[in-house]
Amino acid sequence: MTEQYVDKVRGPSHDAVRCFPVFADWHCPTRDLDKQNDRQLVPIFRMKTMSARSVLVAMLVWAVLGVGCLPQRSHTFEGVTGPGEMSELLSYPATEISAFAQGTESRMAILLTDEDSHWLSLAHGLKSRGIPFVMTTDYRRALQHKSVFVYPAISGRLLSEPALKAIALYPKQGGTIIASSVLGGGLNGIFGFEDVVETKDHSVVTFSETDPLFGGNLWDDVTNVKIGSATSLTSNIGMNAYLEPEFPPLATYEDGSSAITIKRYGEGKAIAIGPDLGQLFSRGYSSRQTDMSEHYVNHFQPTIDVFLEILKTAYRRADATHLTLGTVPSGKALSVLMTHDVDYAQSLINALDYAQFEYENGVPATYFIQTK
Repeated sequence: MTEQYVDKVRGPSHDAVRCFPVFADWHCPTRDLDKQNDRQLVPIFRMKTMSARSVLVAMLVWAVLGVGCLPQRSHTFEGVTGPGEMSELLSYPATEISAFAQGTESRMAILLTDEDSHWLSLAHGLKSRGIPFVMTTDYRRALQHKSVFVYPAISGRLLSEPALKAIALYPKQGGTIIASSVLGGGLNGIFGFEDVVETKDHSVVTFSETDPLFGGNLWDDVTNVKIGSATSLTSNIGMNAYLEPEFPPLATYEDGSSAITIKRYGEGKAIAIGPDLGQLFSRGYSSRQTDMSEHYVNHFQPTIDVFLEILKTAYRRADATHLTLGTVPSGKALSVLMTHDVDYAQSLINALDYAQFEYENGVPATYFIQTK
């Protein structure tokens, strides 16, 4: 079904407002389009049936001429013009691993086993949390540090036999080894589990209330951390479930399988992390976290922060001399950045009220204006 509308104009002006065929039950709203002219849209013809061809034609006309019944309008700022020349799109060189290669052995070492991975997002995350690190593809150099994070995976395909043997010996000598995706290389026993399953079927990680690494929760009100979608599984990050852990796991998935395992060797530790942290960080930093955020605004839902806290704590406890950098100015515990997206006409009016309120309370803010 469809209805057609014309403009019924009362007043001196008879300029017609164009309206287009729309499907049944979609009605043009009555609006005051002009303060001097009261215009009301009324149906003049109704068809009870439409052929498939007619429906297609109507949809094409609707798409070309514009959605809805109101004319397409834009506000013009008098006396304001844009640049006369086309803007130049700048190109930047890709970041190299060597950009993170410098530093002393007091830093955490990131042993990169596959450059075709989300290592740059991992680096951004560590920097944001104040965790000093170096990144290298040389296992000999990495194992000279007191704490090592092997990323993105451990397997016989990615690491040589001498490298695997050295990694197996490392926690027994007092080092802290953290690994993402322990898939092979005969190191299952070193990390304290029997088998591993690659999967995308999990969306929530639950942390132990009395875990052996932190001695309690990361935050008092944080136990479950959402890392993916429960309905769109194919969109989830890569992750691994560790089966039959030797010791109570640090975290589990919904089905009880281990998301993070830990095995102690005196002062040394071996920690296996199931979710691909670099990929998880990349989703957050690029706003591609499908069905992960449970709240749109006005809630605190930590995800990346939780896993960064794990890495930070493991690094700090690997050696008494390990320090992390303060990432909040003036020694404060938390920094809050107030930003506003001004992306439609009414927002320009609202922005004045927000700016006045912030000014009165001594809160600086940034306003991003999107031109269209």
